[in-house]
Amino acid sequence: MKRAITLSAMMIGLFCAIPAAAQTPEEIDARYSREFGRCIDMSQTTSDTVNCQLAEIDLHDTKLNNIYKITMSNLPNQYKIKLRTSQRKWIHYRDTTCKNESKSEEGGSFWTILYNGCITYETIKRLIWLEIYKTR
Repeated sequence: MKRAITLSAMMIGLFCAIPAAAQTPEEIDARYSREFGRCIDMSQTTSDTVNCQLAEIDLHDTKLNNIYKITMSNLPNQYKIKLRTSQRKWIHYRDTTCKNESKSEEGGSFWTILYNGCITYETIKRLIWLEIYKTR
């Protein structure tokens, strides 16, 4: 709940004219690749799981960067500045949120799995947000 409030406040401040896009957990879960599911099913070690996660992060980070570039290229300058600021704040939000969510396992091998899982989830969430933003 705290995470949703923080993100909402950040977005309201930057994009008052744009309705907030709420992504459901089902929408986000549907974006994970089939390859990720297969990779996780076949993983036998923490290292295997982490490698699956890193591949999934790379996939969605590439998609996010592509949609960001396309969106930026179609915006007037005043909105480019706002979107760039929003993106930078989102990166800080994502990193802080994921560090906090995995803090209870800090120092253990499960920390990386929690942190990477959060990074993937937040990246997919932002990707959906940008896709909606791009169409407005």
